[in-house]
Amino acid sequence: MIRESHVRDARESFLKRLGIAPFRCRHCGHRFTTWTFDYSTLRHAHCPRCLDPNLKGWSEPYLSVGWWNRLKVVLGARKYRCDRCRCNFASFRSRAPEGKEAPR
Repeated sequence: MIRESHVRDARESFLKRLGIAPFRCRHCGHRFTTWTFDYSTLRHAHCPRCLDPNLKGWSEPYLSVGWWNRLKVVLGARKYRCDRCRCNFASFRSRAPEGKEAPR
């Protein structure tokens, strides 16, 4: 059984944005990196923190987001909220159809 490991440095953070995330084995403690993207789902929005494609919308009056996400919304991006890690973000990509979501 494996779990996603914490990012240690800027290099790992950059690689995670490219779809190469660190993982750790729960049994032996071995740490490794591997591809996390299913390239068939890249055209759809996913959470920038945990890469989960299961997203909901959010409403602006109730949540505080940074200037970058506010700017993207003004430019036409859609507002999303990740149920898994509760991250609020904006993306120009559409949400994956209900039947096409990647498994967790």
